[in-house]
Amino acid sequence: MSVSISRIVNEGVLSQSLFPLYILLARVVSDVAVAEYSAVYRFRRACILTSFTGIEGSNQAQANFVLPEINKLAMEAKSGSLAILLVS
Repeated sequence: MSVSISRIVNEGVLSQSLFPLYILLARVVSDVAVAEYSAVYRFRRACILTSFTGIEGSNQAQANFVLPEINKLAMEAKSGSLAILLVS
């Protein structure tokens, strides 16, 4: 899986303000939202990205990470039982 983040790179500001970036595989605990309209998640697996690779001639940063059993995860995500959360 690859995540591309469009943002103007200005003297290293991107790396300071965006990273670390956490990727969490999570499941919604209940269908009932909290009063603030927030979902409650339970998660088991987290991945942390601490740096990025710039794309030459572009103002994008690209982060690559591996998710095991991506076909199974994709089916679960399509069914709505799995969420991939990106937290900076």
